[in-house]
Amino acid sequence: MDGSLPPAEAVASFRTASGPYEAAGDPGEATAAAAGAAYARSLEAGRAREALAELAPLLDRALAPHAGGGATARQTRTVLMCRARVLGRPVREAPDEESAEAAVAGPEQGARELPAFTEPLRAERSVVTRFTEALDPLGDVTRYRGDPRGGPELYVRATAGIHDAGLPWYAVEYEARTAALATRLDEHDRAERAARAALEHRAAFVPAPGRAQLYLGLAEVLGAAGQFDEATEHAPEAGELWRELGDVLALVRTLRVRARIATRKGRSGPDAARQFMAAAERECEAAPASGPSQRAPAAGGAGGHPPPGR
Repeated sequence: MDGSLPPAEAVASFRTASGPYEAAGDPGEATAAAAGAAYARSLEAGRAREALAELAPLLDRALAPHAGGGATARQTRTVLMCRARVLGRPVREAPDEESAEAAVAGPEQGARELPAFTEPLRAERSVVTRFTEALDPLGDVTRYRGDPRGGPELYVRATAGIHDAGLPWYAVEYEARTAALATRLDEHDRAERAARAALEHRAAFVPAPGRAQLYLGLAEVLGAAGQFDEATEHAPEAGELWRELGDVLALVRTLRVRARIATRKGRSGPDAARQFMAAAERECEAAPASGPSQRAPAAGGAGGHPPPGR
């Protein structure tokens, strides 16, 4: 899935791909494409329940042919991965912690189904990424089950599995999430290692919004660890990317981060912080009435998931 497509267009693209596969006598590939359409639909606010209804018959269709040799393991685990992602949407969209905790049974179910299917196939290079992706919703589950340190451990495990498979660029998402969670736990060394690794592996594999978020993430990690000089080097890099992309809201967030870092930095901090906040106010006043369009997550990007590949 092209990460630059808004969800509605991604749905249409997957549906367009599904038809020819079906006509060519490849029901497994057609089912995987239809599952991708359901996942893309779930990215639209409030449509996760509808997406789950679409996925129910697709899952039955994928598992039955796989048992009889009519669908490959890759096609079947794609459907399972889409379902796991969609089951996690209510948690991510929950308006408060209480609502998220009430919805956590869904991603727990989906996250455990996928490893159960892929564990026997972990020797296959194409399967290991989907196995490790299942650890991501499990990280959400551990958080809401009262184990704040369990999430980082799962992301570290996912990262190790991806590196063992020789796919370091696929680890960027997990390294970024490890950095964010470790910072909240005041595990600054782990957070810094993970944030630097995410930037190192970004290369050409992460689109500009993901790169900007990685720069900003490293700045926040370094600021939290008291490494203010280097933090102030990376935050402006994020800001320049957001400015080029025309994402004013993200640029304002970056300026606020720079203000927080400046405030913590020392004697000259408050004056610098006031300057950044004034700049943020000017950006808001100059911004168009509508923000950037909603888009589907980019492949391998930070802050979002790689789309379920087929």
